[in-house]
Amino acid sequence: MSYRDRPSQYAARVGELDVLRAVSPSMTHADVETVLRDVGWQWCGAGDWAIGLRCPGGCHAARITPFDPASPFTARLYREAARTGACLGSTPPSTSRAADTSW
Repeated sequence: MSYRDRPSQYAARVGELDVLRAVSPSMTHADVETVLRDVGWQWCGAGDWAIGLRCPGGCHAARITPFDPASPFTARLYREAARTGACLGSTPPSTSRAADTSW
């Protein structure tokens, strides 16, 4: 079953990140936003080029943009900053974010 065939049934069968399997390179940014919103992802921010959506559980975020020449750098920033947040009961780092200048 694909998202385009039956979006509501697809949404009911997938997990928070499993929905990404419904995303293909041929989709537009608007299509991707629709796919994520259909399974409960909510708006959490916007910038010049992009919007941010968070998953229903609040542990993951998606940055959706029609075009962004800086996306490889943004992805690197997200990977490197991942350790600064807490999710699913994990313990945040013991050092304060203000003192952490390693990024």
